[in-house]
Amino acid sequence: MANDATMSTEELAQLLGVSRQTVNELARRGVIPKSSRGRFDLAQVVPAYCRHLREQAAGRRGRDAEGSLDLVQERSKLARAQTLRTQMDIAERQKALIARSEVYEEGHKLAVLVLNHLQQIAPRVSDRIAAEFGPTATGFDVERCIQEEIDLATDDFRQANGYDRSQPPREAA
Repeated sequence: MANDATMSTEELAQLLGVSRQTVNELARRGVIPKSSRGRFDLAQVVPAYCRHLREQAAGRRGRDAEGSLDLVQERSKLARAQTLRTQMDIAERQKALIARSEVYEEGHKLAVLVLNHLQQIAPRVSDRIAAEFGPTATGFDVERCIQEEIDLATDDFRQANGYDRSQPPREAA
């Protein structure tokens, strides 16, 4: 040793039982202080390194304060995830959740219903116009027939979904 109070990176690595790279990384992160270029003051390094080890063992701090590993944050994330899962399990038991497959199945049924009605509008309107007005049909007559067919399709759609015709349709959330 060059001086009883300071050690080189190599000497400190041997004393702590770590590599030179680890000593340099600890110094770079501010875990242990350097006294001068490539030298470390034992009176400052030993307490700082012990404090670092205690924090890691207690789970208060991981590798560094820049986010590489923070055990407190990780435990907090785990606790939130476990809470969310418990809440979802409870909601499922209370039948407050709907299976994705059921949503898709019902959506498909509604899409088929709407598509069928849309495909029937043109032939029904043309048949009605021919029967009711003949060649004297006006634009207003055509518009009225189309609107009536849309209203019929809308009523069927609402009825299939349990909507009350007297209530306005609900807006999407």
